Amino acid sequence: MEAAVEQKYTAYFEGKLRRAHDKDYVCVALSAKLNLSDRKIKSLFAKKKVKIKSNLNKDEALRIAKKFYHCGMILRVSRTKRKLEKSIVQKEVSLIETIDQYDYSEIFAGKCPKSTLSFGYRVGLVLNLLLTFILPLIYLSLVALIVYGLYMYFTVLLPQTVEVTQGVYYQIILKISPPLIGFLLLAFLSKPLFASYRERPKLLLKRSENPQFFDLVEGIANYVGCNKPALIYINNDANASASFYKGINGFFNGKMVLTLGMPLVNGMSSQQLSGVIAHEFGHFTQRGAMRASFLINSINSWLYSRAFEDDLWDEKIENLREKTDLSFWYTTLGMASFGIALVRYIMRLLFTLSIRSSFYLSRRMEFDADSYEAAVAGSEVFKETSLKLRLLNIAQMEAERINDSSYEKSFKLFEDMPTVIADIAEQLDIRVVNDVKTKMDEIETHVWDTHPADNERIKHAESLERKGVFLLKIPAKAFFENIKELNRKVTYNYYAKYLYILNPKKCMVKNNQIKP
Repeated sequence: MEAAVEQKYTAYFEGKLRRAHDKDYVCVALSAKLNLSDRKIKSLFAKKKVKIKSNLNKDEALRIAKKFYHCGMILRVSRTKRKLEKSIVQKEVSLIETIDQYDYSEIFAGKCPKSTLSFGYRVGLVLNLLLTFILPLIYLSLVALIVYGLYMYFTVLLPQTVEVTQGVYYQIILKISPPLIGFLLLAFLSKPLFASYRERPKLLLKRSENPQFFDLVEGIANYVGCNKPALIYINNDANASASFYKGINGFFNGKMVLTLGMPLVNGMSSQQLSGVIAHEFGHFTQRGAMRASFLINSINSWLYSRAFEDDLWDEKIENLREKTDLSFWYTTLGMASFGIALVRYIMRLLFTLSIRSSFYLSRRMEFDADSYEAAVAGSEVFKETSLKLRLLNIAQMEAERINDSSYEKSFKLFEDMPTVIADIAEQLDIRVVNDVKTKMDEIETHVWDTHPADNERIKHAESLERKGVFLLKIPAKAFFENIKELNRKVTYNYYAKYLYILNPKKCMVKNNQIKP
């Protein structure tokens, strides 16, 4: 039997790059990982087909193809002699050409620079926590005071008053009005102890439909040093956030959820979006501070609901006052309304004191999270991302204005709001963009600001001089297999669950059918 001659291969580059890799990233990677000169790198892109190396055996061909693959390039390996079984060769070559996924263990290799909490920050955190816990005690004291007042009325004041009061009418007033007012106030104050508040519904993003994006998110989480999100939600806001999974449960087990606005996906580069995600995850690296922030924000939200949100009790009392013709009931209900208004005023003062005391903590946490954004996307990109966020928020307001006007005139709505927002942000007048840049440079941080001014955050990020580890600048939406479908789902959910439009599908039309 004739001995088989060893098969030889030649590796070619035909301009094909791995998914979500661009030329700039590949050039940097070739220089850093393979030590290729600028002239050599330039020659690789000079022709449609460039020979990398020839006369290679199978192992050598695979090895060199993998080296270039990790730099973002996909090589084609061709046989120079035909002695091996065709099926074996095709299998090996196919393996090289079709592995179109990221090696996040390599992209996010190394240790992420960690920020440290200053002594002053730690002291402020402890003091803020103590103050925040004192405020609900004041609230509970109000409840206890009303209970004690009712007790004293029924056991001491009522028996004495009835004995000295003449007339059935006045006795009825004294027996009914004070306890009625007291019980109404007690019910108003006690309701938040048992009430639960529902969040607006968000759409769940599935890993099975978007594996590339989930791999990216988990790679960022591993690099930053926090737990990967238990769930990822999407909505129509030009914003992103991370929070504890199932509230108090996540507080104890450390699990979190990521909420991502699809306008960011449609309007940002992959590098910018990865920085935004790293920022949100950065909050969870300081676990003690994040838990303290959760407690503080939960109490603040609770105080806010009692201070500002409309309550059914207010509406019912006002409706009863309008319907009654009896001066007795009108006066009694009026006194109850006055008591509730007084309690709201007290709660407003408590909320204001609490929220203002936590602003320093909030600003310090933003600086801390910014350092992780710079570590992932690079300090130089931080300014670009900050500007893009501002422009997308302006675009969102403009898109909503156009949409509202169209709905009022013809009952027509955009079918893809995230794309509209991204397009408007991209096409904003240069004067608007320059005005935003000027304001970002000029606005200063005030004592009562929850976030530091943009210029201070940019200076802080640039002072860190982070090169970043995720350098891909292609559109972030390239990571999503079904971006158009997701945009439409988010848009429908926004109309149905946020704007409460019945059957919005009847109104949704192609974006180009609605004019500004």
